[in-house]
Parts: sequence; structure tokens; C-alpha cells
Amino acid sequence: MLLVPFTTEFLKLQPAEQGSVHRQITQLCKMARLAGNVIPVWQTPSGSMAFLAEERFHPVLREKLSPGFLQQCLNREVMTPELGQLVMRVLADIATDPAQAAPPPPSTTMDGPALPPPGQPPSAPATSGSFPQPTYAPNNLFPRWDRGFSTRVVTMLFTDVVDSTKLKQQMGDRRGTEIIRKHHDLIRRLLAQVPGGHFISTSGDSFFCIFVTPSEAVKFALRMQNTIRGHIFEDGIRMADRVGIHLGEVFVVERGSGAEKPLDLHGIQVDTAARIMSLASADQVLMSRITAENARQVMRGMQIEGLANIQWMTHGHYDMKGVEDPIEIVEVGEQGRSFLRAPFDSDKARRIMGMMR
Repeated sequence: MLLVPFTTEFLKLQPAEQGSVHRQITQLCKMARLAGNVIPVWQTPSGSMAFLAEERFHPVLREKLSPGFLQQCLNREVMTPELGQLVMRVLADIATDPAQAAPPPPSTTMDGPALPPPGQPPSAPATSGSFPQPTYAPNNLFPRWDRGFSTRVVTMLFTDVVDSTKLKQQMGDRRGTEIIRKHHDLIRRLLAQVPGGHFISTSGDSFFCIFVTPSEAVKFALRMQNTIRGHIFEDGIRMADRVGIHLGEVFVVERGSGAEKPLDLHGIQVDTAARIMSLASADQVLMSRITAENARQVMRGMQIEGLANIQWMTHGHYDMKGVEDPIEIVEVGEQGRSFLRAPFDSDKARRIMGMMR
């Protein structure tokens, strides 16, 4: 169980809004590789604890959940022998009576009675806790919560070949384009080795893909830069890429696995990811602060085969054209090999000096 504390404002939301919040929190927990059932909990005005959970979890929650217990266990993994025995007893009951594993009931307080949705008489049955169980799309990338839920939190990665125009001028359009095609094929092969990676599209010299987690996106970017840095495509020709990574919620259009373009992403977060990429120089991997915080925590102490020591650098906030708020930019790269310098200002982005952190 993943207990997520909410304020009493959560109860004022309409059932559909509660479901949307629950789904987004669940998706974020999955991205952080936190396994378990997400259970919103909050303290009622009377001081008791309320929660939204499947019935099988009610015995544990009613016996253990309290404001003090929640405060002591915040951001901790807790499993005492007593609690372990209680959980095992609940699981044993479910194993002998599968009906207990039914969809979650209405929200419940520690005192027992159900809490009705806003505006609904207390005597009417509450339905705000009836969240559908996720089933998975054919590509196993996105949980399909329901047909009307069209947004997902994903990690987006854009790459771009640096000086591709110069390459075509030197080699000619036909040969230059063929070399870029070989470059894209190399990226596809690398991407195929990442279970959580998914190709979206190419546009000229750019390559767009998404990942389930920020850490997978960062590791892929580092491996890709390392591979391309040492690769000779033909006749001594070497290439260099710039990479931008961003974590955000986007609108997803799914056309099915048989379509030429099964997935398409839309929204300002996609534009932000592309803008971060455009800020980078050759052999540079840039990302937003939220992406770096998630990835760095998971990658802390991790050794990536074939790569030198990994260094993280914060370059401050940048005001980007078409993006409402400044974005704090972080770089990751191999010491002594990657760019690892603050991005240059351009007509589309400029560094903001002296901004409060």
C-alpha cells in the first residue's frame, strides 16, 4: 500500500476529479518504481482518518491508520512484525475468498460509515471510490484507465544532428540524407534495447522518443552520445547530436499497433522538450530540473557499463520563447568527454541571471 496524504479539499472534488487525481498520482508512483496500491488518505474535520481503498485493505487501515501513525511514517517504508502478520492475514482471506478482491468501495472513515460525494445526501450510496482497475495497451507502455482519459505523464527525449545542413552541402543531398538515415537506424537499434523506450517520430534530422521513467531516458541519452561519439559512419565521417529531455503531462493519440504512427503526442510540454533540445550544443544532454531530480535519485551510485564518470551540472534558469515560465536547465554527461558548459543564449532562449532558487 502507498499511502498518499491529502488535505480535506480532496473530498470537495467531484468523483470524476477524484478519479483523475488518483490516476495521476498512481502513474507518478509507477514512474518512480514504487510498487503497490495508491491509497489517498486525509484527516476529517472531526479528527478521524478517511481513505479511498479497496475493501481488502480496510482491516489494516482501520486498525493502524491515525494522524500520528501517518506523521511518523511519512516518506518511510514501514513493515513491523505485527503489521506484517495483519497484512498476511488479509491476503490469506483474499486467497480463500476471491470476491474480496472486487473493485474499491466508497471512501471510508475510521469510524466505518461511507462518505458521500459533494452534494449527495448522506443516505445515498457513495461511488467516489469506484476507480476502474487498469488494463494495459498492446505496447505495455501506458495504462489505459478509461476511454475518456487522454493524458499521460511521460519522459520525452528529442535528439538533433548538429551541422546536418553543412553535411548535406559537403556530401550532397542524396548522400547526406543517406548518412542521416544510417544515424537514425543506429538510434533505433539502441532504443530497441530499452524496455521502457518507445519511438514516436522523426522529422528531418530530429528524432523523438519517449520513456516510462526519466532515469531510462537519461541512461539512453548517455549511451547514445557515447556510441555516436565513437562511430564512423563512412569515409571518416563522424556526427554529433544534441539532446533535450523533459518530464511532463501530454495528450496522447493512440491509433493502434497496426497504424503507421501508433502514437502521437501533443501539448505545451512537448514543445518545452523540443525547446530544451534546441538550447543544447553538440554532444550535450540537457533536461529540465524536474527530470534531473527524478533521474539522478534513481541513478545515484549506479555504474553504467562503457561510460566514464557521470557529472551533473545545474546551469540556472532560461527564459524560452513560447514557454510561459522560466525553466531551470540541468546537464548530464561524461567527464572529459561531454560538453558540460552552460548553454549559449540565442534568439529563442536566454539565461536569467540572479534568479531566486
